[in-house]
Amino acid sequence: MLTKNYPSQDKQKNLNVYLVGIFLVILAVASPWFNLSVANHTFVKSYFAAIGSALLFLITLYYNSASLTKSFKLSHLRITSLLLFIFGTLSFFWAVNIDFYITKLLLWLIVVFCFRIGLNLSNNKESLIKISWLLLFTGSIIASIGILQYLFFPVSLVEDMNSTSTFGNKNMAVQPLVLIFPFSFYLFLSKLNSMKSPWIIALLTSLIFIYIFYTTTRAAWLSIFIEVILISGFILVNIRKILSSEIWNKNKSCACIFGLIFALIMMNISANNSNLSVNSNNLSDTITSIERSAFDNNNPRYKIWKSSLDMIKENSIIGSGLGSFSHNVGNEGYNSLVVKGVQRSHNDILELGVELGIVGLLLFFALTTSLIVSIYKIYINSKTEISWFFYFLFVALTGSFINMQFSFPYQMAMPLTLFGLFLGLVVKEYDQIDISNKSFSILIKPKYKKLFFLFWLIICIIISTIYLSWIRAYDQLNETIFEKKYDDLSFLVTPIYHSDLPNLLSRTSGLAFTQNDYKLSASIDKHILNYWPNHIISLFRTGYGLHKMGHNKESLQYAKKLEKIEPQGLYGNYIIKLFVYSLEKNEVKFLQTYNELLSKPEHLLSIDKNTYLHLLFFTLESKELSKYAPMLYKKYNQYHPYSCDVENNIAVHYFNNEEFERSANYVKKVLERNNSLESKCLNPMMLILLKEKKLL
Repeated sequence: MLTKNYPSQDKQKNLNVYLVGIFLVILAVASPWFNLSVANHTFVKSYFAAIGSALLFLITLYYNSASLTKSFKLSHLRITSLLLFIFGTLSFFWAVNIDFYITKLLLWLIVVFCFRIGLNLSNNKESLIKISWLLLFTGSIIASIGILQYLFFPVSLVEDMNSTSTFGNKNMAVQPLVLIFPFSFYLFLSKLNSMKSPWIIALLTSLIFIYIFYTTTRAAWLSIFIEVILISGFILVNIRKILSSEIWNKNKSCACIFGLIFALIMMNISANNSNLSVNSNNLSDTITSIERSAFDNNNPRYKIWKSSLDMIKENSIIGSGLGSFSHNVGNEGYNSLVVKGVQRSHNDILELGVELGIVGLLLFFALTTSLIVSIYKIYINSKTEISWFFYFLFVALTGSFINMQFSFPYQMAMPLTLFGLFLGLVVKEYDQIDISNKSFSILIKPKYKKLFFLFWLIICIIISTIYLSWIRAYDQLNETIFEKKYDDLSFLVTPIYHSDLPNLLSRTSGLAFTQNDYKLSASIDKHILNYWPNHIISLFRTGYGLHKMGHNKESLQYAKKLEKIEPQGLYGNYIIKLFVYSLEKNEVKFLQTYNELLSKPEHLLSIDKNTYLHLLFFTLESKELSKYAPMLYKKYNQYHPYSCDVENNIAVHYFNNEEFERSANYVKKVLERNNSLESKCLNPMMLILLKEKKLL
């Protein structure tokens, strides 16, 4: 039975806010603490977020299963949210990679679960203060671990990068902090009963701010800056209320001063093997370096964004389906080496455009507009402390939406978790204060309630099963890498491929490749190519490895395939052919291939550092090409960072031309940098002869 307006119904049971707090803390500390050889932090976070939110979601359904009446309002925020989710789900029918679609959909389901959790949280003043405390506590845990890593580098906490907290990447670590940071100010401006509370808030807020500073993450800095401006504006507008004796006091002022001084001191402390030293230039140097890199035209993000736009043009209306960005990059190749190796667009708007096209973008902007309108109406119609909470929620989302223009918070589990919770809280409060929207109630028979619960229980079981199969694969991959037993990788053939799996396999193969274990590298790349036949990195490694193992004919076949699919700026096919023709002493084809590659436009040759490196290397193979060596050395250094191999090659060039002093100068450059006379990259015979000539 469908009726207009709310009929009498059983009161909705609210979820215990501390259960949500426990969930957030677990999510904050969740990390691959063991098996660090393949430390996939992203997967671990998504696993805990999906399973944890699903359990809390089922609890909310169970709490309210006795109610026979389901009531809801047709608010614009509900409608736009639902339409975006439905459209994303329907992209199954045009997704270019169903496995990656499922990986992304599971992340979207986290938002759905957390949305329902947010709807079942109490939205009174006391509950909102508790939520803010829990958020601040969660953020301070993330920050504290990151600070410890920065200052003392505890090996047990880290993967391969310093100061990444439990996220494996500092950019990912600060994403949830941007969403949490503003709520500390809400707590400060609330009526606190304890004299200790302002000091705790000041300390925890300082820890978050200090860690964000340590990460030197430009997107996060900009986001926090915008948040501080919005908070400052709010304080100025409400200064009379804030300075009233009910809200502000001397104790809070002292706590603020303490937090500020503590932050300033810590911001000027540098890490030095567990020894803390104050560095007065630390702050200014950090800001200068960030500013310089932000305006660097060679910033990889610009190339990634260009490629994202190219992908959007290919399927502009409805996109290529959820999860298609990582598929397109890995299997198709777009524009440059930089793009080829990434999983995300570093701009959530562009990635959404790639996957759901203009329709998806319009739905997202409609959702964003609805969210802003809803928060505004809540702000002007709710009681003071409740309206203030939602203003700071707006600040948090604004900061996060700024962050998403330069990073990828909404491809990560924890920011999606927080977004879902916030969305649920906004919808719940908006439903209560807005009486203009049509409200409906559906009378549901008990058996249908049970069927509804059973449906979602089955969905949660399916999600758990998928994740368990991934856990098994990753665990066995860790064990395989640790024991170096690569003979059988059949366990990787999971019912559904996780979108991070090809990249982890590629990293593993790449490690074997750099150690010249081409047979092992090829055996791993085989599994990648079975599923992603156009995976450019794997094709190059396999082709090059076949040449090194003496299978030149098979190597040229891979070069031919690369030639057809490599984007502009990638010349792996040329490099393979040059090695083969050089080994076969086919001078005609060698010179023809070399000159053809050298004639490519400079802006394309400069994309991949290996291009100029190998062009320089091959000048040592031919007297005819020797004349290009100085120019190629100059071009490499113009576009790419220092390389010992490049310095060695130019030194060998001048040595072969009997310009021994010039050769020695380049050798000295390497020796000074490495502080050793036994640098492995240098030609040993050249070193001996230069020493005999007393030039070293």
